[in-house]
Amino acid sequence: MSAKLEKLEKLASKGKGAKIIKFLSNKDFDVVKDAIAALGKCGGEDAINALTGLCQSTDKNTKLEAIKALANCGGTYSVTQLSNDFIKEKDPDLKKAMSETLDTIRKRLKAAE
Repeated sequence: MSAKLEKLEKLASKGKGAKIIKFLSNKDFDVVKDAIAALGKCGGEDAINALTGLCQSTDKNTKLEAIKALANCGGTYSVTQLSNDFIKEKDPDLKKAMSETLDTIRKRLKAAE
């Protein structure tokens, strides 16, 4: 396990989303991917806002990872954003990921009621 991945996992376990966000600008996509996953584990407002923003990325891989990470922490705001994006999205892989994430978030929200 890389030192950066260890650090990201430690930050996620402590709910330090704002510190994880700094890793999103790394030039190495593997670090960015790990940071996105860590944000999903971390949850919280900073993480959800960052992930929702990344769902608007023009880079398909970044967008796909952000959508998947939202399945772990997204809330009603994420459902609204992803639902709107789903309508406009043309890429079948992204639509599938959005659909699966929306289902997961909705089930979690319903269970919490």
